[in-house]
Amino acid sequence: MGGLKSGLFGECVGKSWNGVTAFGCPFRFVCRSWCPGLKALSLPSNSMLLKSSILMELTEKLKHLESLSLGNSRNIAEILSQISLHCKNFRRLELHDCLIGEEEASSIIKLVPHFQYLVLRCSRIRRGNSITLLQVCKELVYLDASDCRGFEEDDDDILKLSSHIAYFSCEGSQLYDSEDNHGRLISDGESSDDD
Repeated sequence: MGGLKSGLFGECVGKSWNGVTAFGCPFRFVCRSWCPGLKALSLPSNSMLLKSSILMELTEKLKHLESLSLGNSRNIAEILSQISLHCKNFRRLELHDCLIGEEEASSIIKLVPHFQYLVLRCSRIRRGNSITLLQVCKELVYLDASDCRGFEEDDDDILKLSSHIAYFSCEGSQLYDSEDNHGRLISDGESSDDD
């Protein structure tokens, strides 16, 4: 892990991949020799690694992956399908500023129903999809749905369904997007800026 301790990325890539357990890609970089022991991966919305074929290939190699943070929900069904097949210790999913429509919510429920940590900060997710996630994902111990659009932070049904979760936050969530000057309700069919 000498490369990580020195803070020099090139040294880390060149000498220490076998000891890396967490890696964030803040830039467009594809590495063909991924560390098989990688446990956490964070990819921003503009990452080249989010291309379906590249991420599928990497996920097959990342058998120890426990946590994935994505900057968009593009190809989420394919990504989670690979994770469910290859990453048996997967516990944490973070989708920041994403559109979580019916298809995305169904993929989460169907493909990784036993994960414990879910972060949906600043995402767009309708009330019905939020309720469905809460009803099915019974093993959640941490859910951060702060500043989301599509449901109210004081929704009685959502608060009741989340009462068993050790850490739950939906502070700042609202039905309408305050930045949307037209006051539209966020719809499941609305495409995100990332897509």
